[in-house]
Amino acid sequence: MELVIRKYFWAVNLCFVALAALLAAKTVNLFLEAAIAPAPSAGTTRGTTRVARPEVPAALDLPKLAQLTNLPLPVPEAEVEVADEPQAVDEPAVEAEAEAEEPETAADEPEEGDE
Repeated sequence: MELVIRKYFWAVNLCFVALAALLAAKTVNLFLEAAIAPAPSAGTTRGTTRVARPEVPAALDLPKLAQLTNLPLPVPEAEVEVADEPQAVDEPAVEAEAEAEEPETAADEPEEGDE
């Protein structure tokens, strides 16, 4: 273990030097930011209200975008007409259901000659 520490002690020194450089850089950055930043204006008060502006979504220039990306322009989709009236019900299926129900009702009723 002692051999490893002697052999790689330079890495420990490098870590301490890097941390000291980082601390110095952050300190210099703090002072420069304070010097460059504009002073706050004294004319503003807390009671001032700002009107919120509605955000308008950004619009893309499709021909320019297609030229930059070398992609084809999208083809506009064909408009599909929606029928306002409901579609007709399949009449043979309705008639078949009605015929299936009729024998059951006829069997329940007594015939005229059986009285």
